[in-house]
Amino acid sequence: RRPRTTIGKPTGGRCTSRSAAAAASTTAKAQPLQLGTKRPQKTQTLLAVARRCRDCGLSLGALEGALHRCADALVWSFGGEALAIPTEGRGPAVDCRIVKLGAPASTPGSAAGEAFGTLWDFVRTDMSHGFEQPSTAAGTAAAVLLALRGRQVLGLLWVERITNAEILHIAEEDAIGAPAASSAIATAGAGSLVSKASDVLSAAGDVTVNDSPKAMASPVAVRATLGVALVWVRRTERRKGLATAMLDAARGCMAGLGSPPIPLTEVAFSQTTDMGSRLAKSYIGASHSGGVLMYSPSCV
Repeated sequence: RRPRTTIGKPTGGRCTSRSAAAAASTTAKAQPLQLGTKRPQKTQTLLAVARRCRDCGLSLGALEGALHRCADALVWSFGGEALAIPTEGRGPAVDCRIVKLGAPASTPGSAAGEAFGTLWDFVRTDMSHGFEQPSTAAGTAAAVLLALRGRQVLGLLWVERITNAEILHIAEEDAIGAPAASSAIATAGAGSLVSKASDVLSAAGDVTVNDSPKAMASPVAVRATLGVALVWVRRTERRKGLATAMLDAARGCMAGLGSPPIPLTEVAFSQTTDMGSRLAKSYIGASHSGGVLMYSPSCV
């Protein structure tokens, strides 16, 4: 007898399961995609936690901390003249580049001008100063330098050319009393505010040692070529040598083409904060017997 045909009939449990799996796979692949449907996109979850901003130092609440984006002002996407740090730089090596801003940063209505205005507003708020935004146009006696890592702004330096200075030494305290101080007045050119030595003397008062008034030395005229109007470094990048590197680069670029860097003895500073005073004294060293040249910026 001939065996019965088994075509189309199940022959066992194992073959049946395989056939069902293959049929299910074929059905799944054959289903067409519906038009007009979008795949769900993944969104980043913002954790609302009260914190202090690392860039501006503001104390933020839970909701403010999630929406706070002050670091957007510290992005510079435009070009500038690349500056080389002199080989005799006094500070440690820094992992950034230093550029000098050009005329586009002072062009009203331009993208670079708006970005520089936003950056200057951030610096003015962080340092609580009243200086107007400096000009970076060609032919001016001032220059603005930025320290950049990629597009992130790490520091800003505003310098200008000055003509002369006067340093005023106050007699040192060698006994009981307040520590000695040194101050100076520098002329920044026509139209600037120049303080008089008599005003400084009257404001400083007499320095006494054991209830004995000590005479003050008369102001001595000294030469000053470079005036440092403002130095700012990002809070997260301080104490890393960035300010020193920018000052070294400024002494090189403001000296002129082919000229050696401006000597430390010809660098004057504007009225500084406590941190700025420490920077000035450590940068100048003993060039003026521990004193620091100070001047009134042309914008005052």
